[in-house]
Amino acid sequence: MFIKKRVCQLTLLLIAAIALVSCAVSFPVPTLSHGRDFNRLTEPQVQYGVTTKQEILELMGKPNITTGESTSRPSITYMFYDRKAKALSPDHVASRLQSFYFDENGKLTGMEYLSSFPNDSTYFIVGDAQKIKLGDTQSRVIEIMGQPSGEHPSPAPQSGYSYVMAYRYPVTRYVDMTYPNVTYNVFVAFDKHSRVAKVEVIEPGDY
Repeated sequence: MFIKKRVCQLTLLLIAAIALVSCAVSFPVPTLSHGRDFNRLTEPQVQYGVTTKQEILELMGKPNITTGESTSRPSITYMFYDRKAKALSPDHVASRLQSFYFDENGKLTGMEYLSSFPNDSTYFIVGDAQKIKLGDTQSRVIEIMGQPSGEHPSPAPQSGYSYVMAYRYPVTRYVDMTYPNVTYNVFVAFDKHSRVAKVEVIEPGDY
C-alpha cells in the first residue's frame, strides 16, 4: 500500500513515535548557529537492543528535544544549524539532526540521521518512492532510493511490521531570528519475510 500524507501527520503505526516529522519547528535564536555540532553515531558505536538511552546521553550529551517519556517508544533528538556553513541548497541553512528511539526498557530500537550539509547530505527524490512496489526486497528499495538515513529494526509491536527503513531530509531557514525547520520523509515498512508491506510519504505543506 502506497500512502501519501501532508503536514504534521505521524506514522504511528510504523514507529509509534516520530520526532519532528514534518511540522514546522522554530527556535528564537538570533545567532549564526543553533545547537552543538556533533558526529553522527552509527553501528558499531551503538547496537540495537543493547545500547541504552543513558549510554547515548553519555556519548552525545544533553539532547535538544526529548519526546514520549510516558510512551512505549520515547526518543531523543540532537540538532545543529549553521548559517555560516554551506548547505546543499543555497537558500537553506545547513543543518543536521539525529534521533534515537527506545523501548520501554530504554534499549535502542531505531535511529535516524538527517543532514543538508553537502558532505553527508541525506537528500533523496521523494517521487522515487512511487517506484517501490509491495513485495519488493530491501535491496530493491535501496536500488531505487539509495541508502536510508534511518532504520528501525524493532518497530512498535502493534505495528505488525518487522523492520522500517527511513528516508528523511531537513529543510531549515533563518527567518526573523528563528530557525523554522520541516522535513521530507519516506518510510518503508517490511513484513516478517523482509518484503515491502507499506510505503508512506510525508511532505510538509507550502513553506
